[in-house]
Amino acid sequence: MEKKEDLRVRRTKKLLAFSLLDLMEEKPYNKINVNEICDKAMIHRATFYTHFYDKDDLFDYILSSLSEELFEKVIKKANFVSYKEMYLTLISCVIDFILENKNKLIKIIKNENEKLINVVIETLKRSITYYESKSNIKEKHTIPKDIVMNFYIGGFATLGFNLLNDNINCNKEDLMKYCESLFNQELFK
Repeated sequence: MEKKEDLRVRRTKKLLAFSLLDLMEEKPYNKINVNEICDKAMIHRATFYTHFYDKDDLFDYILSSLSEELFEKVIKKANFVSYKEMYLTLISCVIDFILENKNKLIKIIKNENEKLINVVIETLKRSITYYESKSNIKEKHTIPKDIVMNFYIGGFATLGFNLLNDNINCNKEDLMKYCESLFNQELFK
């Protein structure tokens, strides 16, 4: 059985994460030091180092937390009858996640864009793999599955980052209609 993390430890980690994100609004990530994070969180440096190796470790904790939050949101539904339904559900979850976490994600993009992209891509791959293991889809890919998955993940990630940067001028409902029309049923038989 997995041991639950102490409530005080979780609170301290979240407080340090929020402090780092707040500071990232004021200045670039590479200009922030551990002392500033501790001052903002009103936590002693020794406490910081009890939980994190360094500032990068804290940042990785933030990314990991976001990844888990997205994955948990995605896996709530995992029984699909078609790949189209599976991918559209994933897109919908990603859009909701982006809209709910927009401020946090924008702060991260401004500072560590590449790390966030990698986390998003790995989380989407993990989600699709989970979906496929739990679904009742009878369709077969006419194109190798990994190519289809990478194609859609690249599209989802680009769509998400454009949504974050306000480069898409439509609401979620319209965006979902556009995505649905982009799916080509010839990919699956």
